[in-house]
Amino acid sequence: MGDFNVKSYWDGRYKSGGNSGWGSHDASSVNFKKDYINTWIDKFKSKTIVEFECGDGNQLSYFENYDKYYGHDISPNIIEKNKTKFKGDNTKEFTSDADELMVRKYDLALSLDVIYHLVDDEIHNEYMHRLFSSSDKICVFGVDNDNPVKAQHVKNRKISDFVKEHYPSYKLTDVKMFNENVGFFLYEKE
Repeated sequence: MGDFNVKSYWDGRYKSGGNSGWGSHDASSVNFKKDYINTWIDKFKSKTIVEFECGDGNQLSYFENYDKYYGHDISPNIIEKNKTKFKGDNTKEFTSDADELMVRKYDLALSLDVIYHLVDDEIHNEYMHRLFSSSDKICVFGVDNDNPVKAQHVKNRKISDFVKEHYPSYKLTDVKMFNENVGFFLYEKE
């Protein structure tokens, strides 16, 4: 993907006052995600949740019925903004050091609108390793195709094929599409 640097892109975007984008701020998208995630938090009785690449925390504001949320992002800028935004809320912790979060297992791991932004294969593979090492229940919102796109910060990936090849003990147990291109894919470890 040339000289594109995902960390610089997102950190610069947040530093200049940008947000996590349409998927995190469009009312129909946010409501769809909120309803789906809260349903699974309740069904799984999830007390601890981890989200890798949590962005600006807008979607987090709608999650319910958990004890502790741990958010990671590659942008130190947005981590500091989230710490300020949720100051005094001891149910939420944020870090830009992913290794800090790999010391425990969580009841539910979230990946919301992230995987297709990981245009570098090495970064993608590291991310997927963290995600699938962190919980026996993985909730991904994204695309499941490898159709090419023109945006430099987007690379579609066939999530289902990647999981089958690299994490065969995880089975796809639920799919709920937001539209014909993007939706939820829920994986559970057998």
